Parts: sequence; structure tokens; C-alpha cells
Amino acid sequence: MKKTNLTWRIFGQNVLLYFLSLIILVGAFRFLKYPWLLVLMWLVALGGIGVLAFQANRLAAMEADVSVTGKMKSKLQQAKNYRRQIVAALDKANRRGSQTAHREALRERVNYWTTAIEDLIARVDGLEQDPILKKDAKTVPAAIKKIEKELAAETDPLIREQLVHALETRRKQLHALETLQLSIRRAELQVDSTLSLLGTIYSQVLTSQSSTQVANYQRLTEEVDEEVLRLEDHLAALREVTAG
Repeated sequence: MKKTNLTWRIFGQNVLLYFLSLIILVGAFRFLKYPWLLVLMWLVALGGIGVLAFQANRLAAMEADVSVTGKMKSKLQQAKNYRRQIVAALDKANRRGSQTAHREALRERVNYWTTAIEDLIARVDGLEQDPILKKDAKTVPAAIKKIEKELAAETDPLIREQLVHALETRRKQLHALETLQLSIRRAELQVDSTLSLLGTIYSQVLTSQSSTQVANYQRLTEEVDEEVLRLEDHLAALREVTAG
């Protein structure tokens, strides 16, 4: 997986590199006096500020609470709690022992993973709380029964033709609603499965700290990557159903 996850740690490293670059350029200009160094210094200064501001805003947006008001709210909080505890445990483990690189990779993937969970939870919750979908789920089946009853009693050919068309339209709408509900249910089950795996990873990380057992961080990272792909597949399916 080639996607990268911006974190405050990476942002801090970028800030450090920014100031180091400025210091090097100032020192070079002080001794060499090349005019183009002065121009380069100003370009780095202005460009760096823009990039850092963009990254800071992006991080702030990523950390903002996702607006979830339905039954998924507790699951969202559970995902955030797992992320906080896993990251804290990995940071603690990084101060001692080996496999630092693998722990860092797992840390970054867990951050990205929980962001994917939050996106899916927010999408599911938004669909479940949608007032139009709630209304349609109640009115469309009733409308179909009403049209079927009218069609059975109607004898006028033109009116029957209109009723048949209306019935076909309503049945298509009901099929779309049922397909959406199935996708939502599958997404909810995937969220539950993901939360269980987060709990398993947290337990394994803690076990490796309190015993002689060594956690296979590379394997855990691969499991996280596979789970992220599943989450993204479900999110794409929900978007496809609602777009269709």
C-alpha cells in the first residue's frame, strides 16, 4: 500500500527540516554572497510556510470529531480509544527493544486504519439518519400496495397504463432502498470485525511488553493493510449505491 498518513510527528519533522534548510541557506549566503542564494532562500521561506500551513490545516481537519449521532457513536469512540492506546503502547515500546522500524510502520498504518474506520462509520451513520431515506422506507412499500390495489380494480386502459408505470417506478425505488440497506448492514458488520481486530492487535502489543513473547509487527501491519482495503471497499460500495 502506497498511501501515506500525515501525522503530527511527521509534521514536526517537516518543521525541523524547514528551519534547517533556512539555516543552511543563510550560512551559505553569508559566506558565498551569491545573489541567487538570496532568491532561493526567499522561495524556500515562503514556499515552506505555505506547505506547513496546509499540512497543519489538514491535520486539524483529520483530528476534528466526526459528527455521529446514531447508534454508531459508541463504535466511533471505541475506534478512537483503541488508536490512542495502541499508539501510546507502540511509542512506549519504541523507547526500548528492537523492531523499531516495524513498530513505526504499524503505528502509521493504525493511524490510517482508524481514519478509514471513522470515514465508514460517518458514512453509515449519515445514511441511517437521512430523513428522506427514513421516510421512503416507510412510504414506498405502502405506496406499492396502494397502486397494486388500484390496478386490480381499474378497467380504463389509459389509467391502467399509468398505474403500471407508477408501480414499476416504485418497485425500482424499493429495490434501490433494499440494496442500500444491505450495503449498510454489511458495512456495520465490517466495522464490528475491524474493532475486534483492533482489540486483538492492542492485546498482542501489550502482551509483547509484559512477557518474553515478541510481537510480529510486520505481520500485524499486513493484517492492518488488508483490513483497510476491506473498509475502503465497503465505503466505495456505499458511495456507488447512493450515486446509482
